[in-house]
Amino acid sequence: MDPRIRVKAEELGKMLAASEEYVALQKARAVLEEHSAAKIMLNDVQKRQEALRNKQMAGEEITDQEIQDFQRATQIVSMNPYVRQMLEAEMSFSRMLQQVQRVLFAPLGIELPEDEPDGAEATEEDAAAAAKKAEEEAAKEARKRLWVPGR
Repeated sequence: MDPRIRVKAEELGKMLAASEEYVALQKARAVLEEHSAAKIMLNDVQKRQEALRNKQMAGEEITDQEIQDFQRATQIVSMNPYVRQMLEAEMSFSRMLQQVQRVLFAPLGIELPEDEPDGAEATEEDAAAAAKKAEEEAAKEARKRLWVPGR
């Protein structure tokens, strides 16, 4: 590798490590580590997600029941504030990395899609977005059932 490129890459790595997004992600991971129940819940959802991904990659059909089970598990885990904080921090850092990739690839004439993240980042972002949406829907449902005097 050209030593000049290596130096710039190392500088970029150091800047990424010092970024607000990465620092927030590290803090969120540390907090999650302190809460074993939250960590277990997240690991369970990640295992389910991996199993579904493997099944899909093997060409097997994912049943509606499996999708519903995964969505329910995601909804439940997203209610945990430690998990939610970590997922949001991961999404933020992932978005920043995608922006960095776009900037790096632009001089090469390679355009990355704005809407679709690549690789594993996509599944993490998708899961986090689904978790957030599920949480919002659960909160709406809870408010509907909440008894308010005079209503």
